[in-house]
Amino acid sequence: MNLSFGERIRLFLVGWLGYILVSAIGATLRYRVEGWEDFQRSRNEGRSLIFSFWHNQILQATHFFRFRGIIVMSSSHRDGIYTSQVIKKFGYAIARGSSTRGGVRALLEMKRHLEQGRDVGFTADG
Repeated sequence: MNLSFGERIRLFLVGWLGYILVSAIGATLRYRVEGWEDFQRSRNEGRSLIFSFWHNQILQATHFFRFRGIIVMSSSHRDGIYTSQVIKKFGYAIARGSSTRGGVRALLEMKRHLEQGRDVGFTADG
């Protein structure tokens, strides 16, 4: 997607402001995790994991799983580009695609990362 100079500036600002906002809100959250032992066992056994969550949980998931090198699927549309600018600052890598455009390509990319031992994540509700 070709972006104008103004759009690039906006992306930069949204990325940093989003990072600050998610960090600030995330610092106030308290988590109760069920099944953490299973997660740790899978980690210790070197298994790749697939994380799935709902769109309304993006903020919490972004904060909780930050800096773990997870590859997440993000839309190629403008909203996905803005979201990507924020989540990349938390250590996520992006596989571009959505249910309407580039989804197969993104799924194949995520499959390749899984085979390489990396973890992947996506939203189950599209």
